[in-house]
Amino acid sequence: MSKLMKVVLVGGGSGGHVIPLREVSREILECNRSVNLLIISNFGYRDRTEQIFKTLLKEHPERLSLKFIYGGKFRRYDRNILQELLDIKTQLLNLKDLLKFMLGFLQSKLILFRIEPLVVFCKSGTGALEFCLAARKKATLITHDSDSRLGLTNKILSKYAKICLFGLPKTVDKIDSKEVIGVPIDSNFKAATKIEKFRARAGLGLTENGKVVLVYGGSLGAAKINEALFENLKELNNLGVQILHQVGSEAALVKAKRLKAGLVRPDLYIPFEFSEKIAEMYLAVDLVIGRSGATTIQEIANAGMPSILIPAQLSDQQKNARLLDLMKASEVVREDELTKNVSILFKKVELILRDEQLKKVLSESVLRLAKYNSAKQIAELILTHRFEPKLVRKS
Repeated sequence: MSKLMKVVLVGGGSGGHVIPLREVSREILECNRSVNLLIISNFGYRDRTEQIFKTLLKEHPERLSLKFIYGGKFRRYDRNILQELLDIKTQLLNLKDLLKFMLGFLQSKLILFRIEPLVVFCKSGTGALEFCLAARKKATLITHDSDSRLGLTNKILSKYAKICLFGLPKTVDKIDSKEVIGVPIDSNFKAATKIEKFRARAGLGLTENGKVVLVYGGSLGAAKINEALFENLKELNNLGVQILHQVGSEAALVKAKRLKAGLVRPDLYIPFEFSEKIAEMYLAVDLVIGRSGATTIQEIANAGMPSILIPAQLSDQQKNARLLDLMKASEVVREDELTKNVSILFKKVELILRDEQLKKVLSESVLRLAKYNSAKQIAELILTHRFEPKLVRKS
């Protein structure tokens, strides 16, 4: 019997790190029966990670397993050095996370003492740097950044990585660059036919006619987006808009249900904490409101979905949003704009839902970023070791 190839996929934190690992895992497990996969993630997100991998673990219990380690996060903000040093709270949190980093590194060494992976695929996130530094001399390292540039983790790892891949292009003219492989997401994110939209709406208990909006801030939700929607909920309800709303937390769901009870048409508002059926929801909706994380952008791109993006402050989401704004591929609303005038969200929703030409422009523009085979391409790289020099970008 041939020896099974061992591959480790590592990434921790939000669904933006873990969901791509699941999709690459699915491709590897389906196309090669001689591979054992180990997923390394962060203890702090154990419940959500297990939920995301639940189905795949049931399908491949002998060849797929999860392990969790501690991970540290280095907090840094767009401030000068003196401001950073004087921020005692941030420095104490960084010190605490340094201890988590050291513990995670030791845990990684113990794991690597028991297994000898041929390849390690790094999706970054808390816990990823610890494991990949421990594995840097033991396995071929491939990194993937969902955004258009190397994050801190993969920037550190780039000197050891065989390949550095990216989800988004740096600029509009770099869309077709070979290292821009897209973000691995569920293959069910796609443009819906009329019959698919009809079936999706029926399956979700939505009316066949009328406009439907999906609001979500990623797998963990987004408090700013939730609050903005809550402030505009009555107006949207009076407009007859059906809303699917992933709130991301139990506390937010309690508030959403309380507000739902006070609506004229409570049946039009469907809040929920988390769902694995987001791709199915995309088939049913006319507009998405969300963050401008790379995973969300890949989802709306593959579906050709009109969107309103609200980028998180002090993050790469700002650059992602600017890229789509330049491409006329999304309506972008900054958090400070919402703070000054929360009704801007209602006005944007109303404009897009009523203007078919604008919807068409947004849809056609964002489709330029569509990448439908990212997970498969990454799986093939891992399994075949065919590393093209053109794919390597260390900046």
